[in-house]
Amino acid sequence: MQKQFSIFQHQRLLFGLLLWLSSSVLFASELSAARKAINEMDYTSATTRLVKYLEQHPDDIPALQLLAKTYAWDNQFGPAVTIYDKLLSIKPDEIEYLYGKAQALAWLGKIHEAIPILEKAWLLQHDNPEILRSLLLTLNQSKLAKHKQRAKELGEVARKEFPNQHWELIVD
Repeated sequence: MQKQFSIFQHQRLLFGLLLWLSSSVLFASELSAARKAINEMDYTSATTRLVKYLEQHPDDIPALQLLAKTYAWDNQFGPAVTIYDKLLSIKPDEIEYLYGKAQALAWLGKIHEAIPILEKAWLLQHDNPEILRSLLLTLNQSKLAKHKQRAKELGEVARKEFPNQHWELIVD
C-alpha cells in the first residue's frame, strides 16, 4: 500500500529543498565572488570567500587548488604550502600541486625542502622545461656541492633537450 503525503509533509519537503537550493546558490555566489576578487587582484577578499566556501565544501578540489594559488599570489606562502600538502595527500603525483608547493617553499627560503619536490615533478614530467628551469634555479640557490653538481648535470640536459630555450642565465 502506498503512503500518501500530507500537505504538511509536502510543505516540509518543499521547504527543505528551497533551503538547500538557497544555500547552494549562496555558496556558488561566494565562489563566483572569490574568482571576481582574484581577477581584481584583491587576494585578501578572495581568500576570505574561498575559506568560507570551503567550510561548506571541504572536498572541492578545484576550490582548494584555487585557495592555494590565491595564498601564493598574496605572498602567504606558509598557508599555500599547507593547502598544497592537503592536495598532495589526495593526489601525490599531481604535477601542478608538486610544482606549486615547491615554489611556495622556495619563496619561503626553504630551498632544501623544495628541491626534492621539484626533482619528483621533473621525474614525473621530463618534457616540461618550466619544471626544469625552476629546479635549476632552486639548485643554484643552494651552497651544497651535491646540488651544484646536480645543477651542472641538469644544465647539460636542459641544453640538449630544450635547445630553443634561453638557459644561459641559469646554466654555467
